[in-house]
Amino acid sequence: MDDDKWENAYVQDKQTEVFHNQQGDPEYSKKLNLIYECQHLVGNDRSGRLPLNIAVIGAPGCGKSSFLNTVFASFNTDSWREIAPIGFYKILGSQLHFTERFKSFTKKDYYRGGSKDDGVLLPTFLDMTGFPDENSKTVLDLLEMLFSGRIKELQKLSDFVQGAKHMSSSVNLYNKEVNHLPVDRIIVVSTLDPDSPLPSNLLCSIVEASRKNRDIPVYGVLTGRDKYNPMYNKKVSEKVTNFCQVLGLPKHRFAYITNYCEESDPDLKYLYTTIPQFDVPVLRFMKQVKDTQKIKKVKERLLENCKSLVGIRGQDKKPLTIAVIGSPGGGKSSFLNTVFAALGNKRWIEHAKGADTGETGKQITQKLKRFLKEDYYGTQDAYLMPTFLDMKGFEDEDTLLKTELLNIVLSGKMENGEKFSDIDSYYRKYGIQALRRKYLRTRKKIERVNRLIVVCSANPDASLPKDLFEIIIDVTSRNREITIYGVFTQTDKYTFDDPRVVEKERTFLINLGIPETRFARIRNYCPDVVPSLKYTKTTIPLLDIPVLRFMRGVLTPEPMDSVIDNPSEPQPFWKQYIATSETYRSISDRFGVTISSTHRAVRRCTTADANCRPVHLLAR
Repeated sequence: MDDDKWENAYVQDKQTEVFHNQQGDPEYSKKLNLIYECQHLVGNDRSGRLPLNIAVIGAPGCGKSSFLNTVFASFNTDSWREIAPIGFYKILGSQLHFTERFKSFTKKDYYRGGSKDDGVLLPTFLDMTGFPDENSKTVLDLLEMLFSGRIKELQKLSDFVQGAKHMSSSVNLYNKEVNHLPVDRIIVVSTLDPDSPLPSNLLCSIVEASRKNRDIPVYGVLTGRDKYNPMYNKKVSEKVTNFCQVLGLPKHRFAYITNYCEESDPDLKYLYTTIPQFDVPVLRFMKQVKDTQKIKKVKERLLENCKSLVGIRGQDKKPLTIAVIGSPGGGKSSFLNTVFAALGNKRWIEHAKGADTGETGKQITQKLKRFLKEDYYGTQDAYLMPTFLDMKGFEDEDTLLKTELLNIVLSGKMENGEKFSDIDSYYRKYGIQALRRKYLRTRKKIERVNRLIVVCSANPDASLPKDLFEIIIDVTSRNREITIYGVFTQTDKYTFDDPRVVEKERTFLINLGIPETRFARIRNYCPDVVPSLKYTKTTIPLLDIPVLRFMRGVLTPEPMDSVIDNPSEPQPFWKQYIATSETYRSISDRFGVTISSTHRAVRRCTTADANCRPVHLLAR
C-alpha cells in the first residue's frame, strides 16, 4: 500500500503552524491535488452513479459535528464555516440522549468550488445522533432504520424512541414507507483523549447494524491529533488499538484528525482561511472513504474467474444448464435477477418475474422459462455463459406427480414457455404411465440440467420444504448425478446472530446433503436492501461479490458436464432403490440422522402405479 494511504494514521511531532495566507502553507499544493483526486474518484452525474451517503456517528461530545465542519473546510479553499451546528440536545430521562433532528448536508450545502464542478458527485453527509454507550434494542433498531434510509429529513429522533415503546418489532413497522438517503458508508468518530472512555457498547451496535444493512463499510476517526500522541502515551495507544479492534478497522480505514477549533488555532485564523496541514490528513482519509475502485476490482476479478470457467465457443463445450428451484415466496426469482445483474455487469433488470398467487395463496398457472446468455448478459463475446431455468415455486407436497414433473424438467424434456398446468391436466386425465410415455420416452431432449440451485428464505418462521427436498434428491440421483447447491435469501433481514437462523441453515444442509462449500447467504437486489433503487441504473458490487463467489463454485467444470446423455427413459423408482438407498445411507452416516424418504418413495410407487414392482420383494 502506498504511503499516502498510511500517512493519515500518523501523528505529527511538531506544532502546526497556521499561515495567514494558506498558499504559503507547504501542504497547500498537496491539498489541491487531493481535492482533485477525490473528485475523480466520485465521478460526475454523466456516469450514471448517485452521490454516496456518508453517515457520521459518535457519542455526545466526541467532536462529531466539529469533524463534519472540518471535512467541509477541507473540500474548500476559502475559509472554515460552521455548517453543522456544534453541540447536542438531550432528552431528559433515563432512556436515550439524541440530537434533536436528523440532518443531511448535500454538496450544495458545503462545497464552494464554482460552476466548473457542478456535475461532480461529492457525497451527502448525514449528521447523526449523539448516541449513548448502549447496546440496547432501541439503539440497534434506530441505527438499522438510519442505515436503511427510513428516517425523514429533520425528523425528531425522539419520536422513534417513544414509538418504539409501543411496537413489538419497531424496525419492521416504523416509517416503512420512507425511502430517504440510505447509508453507503459509516464514519465513527471518537476522541483520542485517554480520560474519555471508549463507547465500546455503541461501537458493537454500529457494527451489528451495519452488517444487517448490506455490510455497509465502516471507517473510524479519532479527533485530537494535535493534543494526544499515541507514540508517547500508553493510554492513548491502547485506546487506538481497542477502537480499531472493536470496529474491525484495517489501517487504511482509520485516521487521526485535528478539528478546526479554538484549541487547535487559538488565533481563530481559520475564520478567514483554511489550514492545509489540517486538511491533508482529512482529504487522504476521505479519499479512502470514497474509493469504490477496490470493490469494483474484486468484482471484476470474480467475473473474469467465472468467464474462464465456462470457456468459449470452439472448445468442444456447451453452456451449462442451471435450474433454480424453491418453494413459493422463497426469493427464487429475485435471486435469479440478482445473478443476472452480477453476471451481466450493467444494471439490474427484472428478467425473471415474481410468481402470481391465487386466492388460496398457492401459485396458479406458470410457465417454464429458459434464460439464455443473450437474455441477460450485457456483452457480446464468445464466452459460454450458462442457461438458467426458472420454474414455478413447488409446494411442499410429497407426491408422485411432483416427482415426475421435476424429473421432466431436469431431464430437459420440457419446452420453453410450456405450462406446468398442462402437465398436471395430462396426468389427471391419462395417468402416470401415459405422462412418462409422452414426455420421457418420446419427446426430444432440449438440454438436460447440469446444476440445481435450491433457494429458501432465511426467515426462521418460514418452515423448510422437507418433502420437496426429498423429491429433489430422488430425482437428481437418477441416471447420473446433478450437483445440488443451496442459497438462503433475505439475509439482510434475518441474520446469523439469531440461533434460529443458524439451526435452519444446519437443517437445510443436512436435508439436502450438501456441504457448506456449496451453500451461500445472498442479499437480493430489492427495495428492502437498496431503498433508493439505484440498482435500476447501475450494479452494486457489494451485492454482486457474494453472488459471483457462489457462481464461481457452481460453474466449476465437473466430469459429467461433457458426457452425452443417453436418450433412454429414466429408470423408475424400484430400479433406483439400491442407488437411492446408498445416497441416503451416506447422508445418515455423515450427520447422524435418520432419513426415510426412500421408503416413502417406495410407498408412493406401490400405491400409485400398478405396473411398478414392490421394492420389498427386491430387498429380499
